[in-house]
Amino acid sequence: MKIPKDIYQTGDYQFVAPTSIHLVHRNGHHRIVPLGFCWFGCMLPTIWAMSEGLWRPFALSLIVFLAGQAGDIMASTCQQGMFCNSLTLAGLIRLGGAATYLFCMAYFGLRGKDMLVADLLQHGYFVEGTPYPVDHMQG
Repeated sequence: MKIPKDIYQTGDYQFVAPTSIHLVHRNGHHRIVPLGFCWFGCMLPTIWAMSEGLWRPFALSLIVFLAGQAGDIMASTCQQGMFCNSLTLAGLIRLGGAATYLFCMAYFGLRGKDMLVADLLQHGYFVEGTPYPVDHMQG
């Protein structure tokens, strides 16, 4: 058998990265998750996490948000004459809350879609085109 010499010709091949992941649930539900930066998760991380059903990230971002609000409440009570020794503590809580919330915004923007896909995979979804997952309990 003779192998043609032009079988390994160079060509203009380009790699095209996928722009979304198509996930399918066993009950037939489909979910298409676009890949890339999550702008909604960056701008409003608490609302985005709640709307996607990511309860642990929602709780984390809510705690961080409320920590910043606690610093504001402490600063306002100090200005009214109560607890004046805690002004620096209120400022530190405000600064820490703001810095942590900015970090939370950046993290949700960069890793939000990954967190969403991981959560969907844990809840019975699988990537379209992969073998159908088998329950280990069916024996």
